[in-house]
This record gives sequence, structure tokens and C-alpha cells, in this order.
Amino acid sequence: MRYSRCNSSFEGAGAQHAEIGGGSPCHPSSGSVLEERAFPNLHASLISRIGHLALDANTPILDLGCGTGAWLERLSRQGFTNLSGVDIDPSSFGEHVLADVYKGDVTSALEFAGKQFGLITAIEVVEHLSNPERLFFNAARHLTAAGWFLLTTPNIYSVLSRVVFLLTGKMRGFDVYEEQGHVHPLLLLPLEEIILPRYGLTLVEKWTYPEGPQLSKRAGSRYHRLVRGAVNLVSLALPNDLPGDALCLLIRKS
Repeated sequence: MRYSRCNSSFEGAGAQHAEIGGGSPCHPSSGSVLEERAFPNLHASLISRIGHLALDANTPILDLGCGTGAWLERLSRQGFTNLSGVDIDPSSFGEHVLADVYKGDVTSALEFAGKQFGLITAIEVVEHLSNPERLFFNAARHLTAAGWFLLTTPNIYSVLSRVVFLLTGKMRGFDVYEEQGHVHPLLLLPLEEIILPRYGLTLVEKWTYPEGPQLSKRAGSRYHRLVRGAVNLVSLALPNDLPGDALCLLIRKS
């Protein structure tokens, strides 16, 4: 699939795209508050995590499924200067974000003129993909040796998620109460034992955000009380090592 590097603005605004290797980075100067298409405050929590990875300011960073550019903007505010993003629809990307932005499908054969990245991120992306394994293929292909891949996705392993499935037969984060468009929950066992080794990747750390789950405000009060009571009961017998709403994975290229 062909994809493009944005020139000065996006096609929706009447500008043209240049092919990869041509054109100029998207570095306009106007400013606005960008929508974070993730769990509230997830971006802020991830910043503290990558602070322990010993990345320098010029480490090449790529965000797969960059959306509005809110995550790249936050990285820029932290002092990172070598930023890139890919999204299938970059029309909502913030004009003031200091990053090179490419239009493309994150499951296609992406090309960056041989450029490799020390950190690749995919925040709340993999659950939207019909072929999620291609995300790991592309991450491995474009990471430097010992590079990092940071991924987040709705967490199906919390006691709350398991209780909701028990009561309704639906996966939390993939049901009628949640945002539409989520088609693939991430299963840790096949990921660790089959998919990651296939591409020379290793899971280094997993955690969840926030510290505890948040019941949807769209759920009725009786439903809320029923689920909360069931969670409290089940928690007495089952471990709840991954309690939050977002599952966060830190993966490294072997």
C-alpha cells in the first residue's frame, strides 16, 4: 500500500501529499488542545514509564496509529525531537505538533527509507485491527537492535472484566456499553509463546492503568451495584494482578 508524508497540511484542507522520501515534515506553528484517544490520563502515566528506558532526546520514535498527535505532542514537550507518526487518516493530526506524519495502514508493509526507531508505540490501536499480528511484524521490522515497543489495549484480565463476561457473556471494552470499533482483544498466552518469538520480540513488563477499574457511567445503577458486589466476592478467591482498564506492555527486540 502506498502512503505519504504530509507536506504542509492535510488533504482535507486542500494540500497535497508528497511520497515518502520527498516533501517536507509537518512542522506548522499554530497551537490547540489535542484529543487524547485513550483512557483519561493514560498518556501522562506512560511518559513516566518511558523515562526509565535511557532514551536520549534524538532517539527516533514512531507512533503507530497516531490519531490527533496528542501522544507525539506530549513526547515533544518532554524534549524528544526525532518524532514520527503513522495513521490511516491523518486529517485530524494537530498542525502544531513537531513530528513527521505519514498516511498509511499500520498493518501494511510500511517503509521509512531504511530508518529504524529506538522506540515504537501503539496506544489503543491493536484492538481495532482485523489482523493484529501485522502490528508486531511492523514493530519488529522497524525497531533498532534492542529497541523498545510500548503497546496498550483494553484489559480483559481484571476481575471486573471476568465478572462482566460471566454475567453478560460480553467482553468489557468490546460490548454494547463501550466505544465501537474494538474487534480483537489481546490474549497474553499466545502473544508471549507464539507471536512475539516469531518476530524476535520479548515481553519485558506488563502492568495496567489505572490502579483499579472504572465502571462505565453508561451502565445503570442496578447493574453497577450487581457488578461491584460480584467483583468484591470473586476477588476473595481469584488473584487480581492486572486490575486496571488498560493493559500496558513493554516489549523489546531481542
